[in-house]
Amino acid sequence: MDDLNNMYKKLGVFDIILGIILAVVSYSINTKFIVPSVSGLFVAAANFYISGRVTVNTVASGRVNVLFMIIFVLRIFIVCIIGLFFFTYNRYDLIAYLIGFISHFVSLILYALSIKDK
Repeated sequence: MDDLNNMYKKLGVFDIILGIILAVVSYSINTKFIVPSVSGLFVAAANFYISGRVTVNTVASGRVNVLFMIIFVLRIFIVCIIGLFFFTYNRYDLIAYLIGFISHFVSLILYALSIKDK
């Protein structure tokens, strides 16, 4: 459990740094893209955090319960609803949201590279 908390702390730092970079790049392209792109990064990070916590609790209990399945479907539903909201407002906001969402994977790669030497 300490490894998981340590991973979340490092990923949080990488996500904050990446969020600042994403906000600056979005600002230089179009100021309207700041909120969707940073929201995408935040939603991806929250989704990853919730997924990790639920998975650890499910594995610790030794059985897959209904709550695990409900949370799994609910997370996907929330991500899609937020994407749909940005799409109905402006279709280019959806692209900014997806770029922000996908940019969380950059944080995961940076984390993997940071622990590679250990």
